[in-house]
Amino acid sequence: MSLCVNPRCLQPDHPDNDGSQLCCSCGSDLVLLGRYRVMRLLSDKSGFGRVYEAFDRSTPKILKILKENYSQHPKAVELFRQEAIVLGQLPHPGIPAIEPQSYFEFYPKGSSEPLYCIVMEKIEGPNLKEWMQQQGNHPISESKLGNGSNNWQKFCTLFTLSTIFTATSNLKTSCCAQTGSWCSSILGQPAK
Repeated sequence: MSLCVNPRCLQPDHPDNDGSQLCCSCGSDLVLLGRYRVMRLLSDKSGFGRVYEAFDRSTPKILKILKENYSQHPKAVELFRQEAIVLGQLPHPGIPAIEPQSYFEFYPKGSSEPLYCIVMEKIEGPNLKEWMQQQGNHPISESKLGNGSNNWQKFCTLFTLSTIFTATSNLKTSCCAQTGSWCSSILGQPAK
C-alpha cells in the first residue's frame, strides 16, 4: 500500500494509491524525489519526526520527516539537517548509512511549506530502546564505542539530533558525563 506523507491529506492510505504516482485523495506525489515510495508509518511517537518505511525500487529504506510543529523553528530544521550530515560521517554497521542528497525538502500538493526529509538505510534488528532494555538499561560505556573523545562527540551529536534520544534519558546522562561542556552546548543545557 502506498502511503501519502502530506500531513493535510484526508486519506493518506487511499486504496487506489498502489501503483499510482499521485495520491488519489490529495494529489501529492507518492514517489518522493522520483525514487522513494512510502509504504507504511513506523512511528509518529518520536520526538522530532515521523518515521516511515519506504522503498527505493526494491530496497527498503527509512524515511524520517520532521514534524510540522518543528518546521517553523530554524534551529530544529538545522539540527535535523545536521543529523543527516552526522549520519554520513559515521560508517558503522549499527548506524544507518545515508547517501549524498539524502536530506531533502518535499512540497506536498498545494503547500508552500516544505516537509524536511531524511532517507537512510534500513537496519534490521532491535531499535535503540529495545537494545537498551536488552542491556538492562545500563548506560553505554566508552569501551563499547571505542577509544577517543571524538567517538563520543560523534555519538552524542548523532543521538542529540536523533528523535530516539528523547526516549533514552540514561543514554543522555551517560553521553553528557563523558563529553561535558561540548555535549551540553549542543543540547543547550548543562551537562548532568
